[in-house]
Amino acid sequence: MKSTIRKAGSLILLGFMVLVLQACGSNKPGENTQLGMTAVEQLKYDEALTHFTAAAEAEENPVYVQRGMGLTYMGQTDYETALVCFQAALENGGTKPADIDYDINYYMAVCYYKLERYEEALERYDAIIALRDKEVDAYVQRGIVLLKLNKHDDALADFNKAIALDKDDYSLYIDIFSALKENGYEAEAAEYLNIAMEEGDKKMSSYDKGRIYFIRKIIRTREIIWNRPAATETKPKKFYCFWDSLMRL
Repeated sequence: MKSTIRKAGSLILLGFMVLVLQACGSNKPGENTQLGMTAVEQLKYDEALTHFTAAAEAEENPVYVQRGMGLTYMGQTDYETALVCFQAALENGGTKPADIDYDINYYMAVCYYKLERYEEALERYDAIIALRDKEVDAYVQRGIVLLKLNKHDDALADFNKAIALDKDDYSLYIDIFSALKENGYEAEAAEYLNIAMEEGDKKMSSYDKGRIYFIRKIIRTREIIWNRPAATETKPKKFYCFWDSLMRL
């Protein structure tokens, strides 16, 4: 799903930023680990693995090393191996959850989602929300997982909770629209765009208005073309390809 894929990319970048910030502390990642994370950021995964292997041999902080390896395998779409690394990172951490533990759980949830192991992805988001009940992204991503588990009402509750926590983030409405549409709830999906336009009429930036207006315009055009009586025999497959391409932007 577009939203989850986009979040995965954002999480890898976030992982690099967290590492840089935590490098200022006493329990910092080693030199090889930092080189590995730089390589991950540059999508040089083979090079990253070389650095992380060197980091492990030099006995650098195993939490950062294993997390870095997990991110590398995620980048290579080897989600099973990534999960092994992330689990090892958690097991080498402290008894009290730290910021790094939360982002590792996010990574694991994405891996489980990509492997279609939705119940396990749900458990990760449940754990995050249990400890941080104002994590907007966790509610959106858990809602997406709940849709995959055919728990429609629970998904809507999570989407609405995310909006209540950050109603001025209009990217949320678009992410929710995409999730609902891709799971067959097109009417409800469109309603979230309508709500966004109504709620944010005076506060929304021109950029956000443009994005939402564009999607709504495409929806309306699709309806007009599809409902045309003369189009029964030629209801355009090309239009659906165009529509799907737009929704993946």
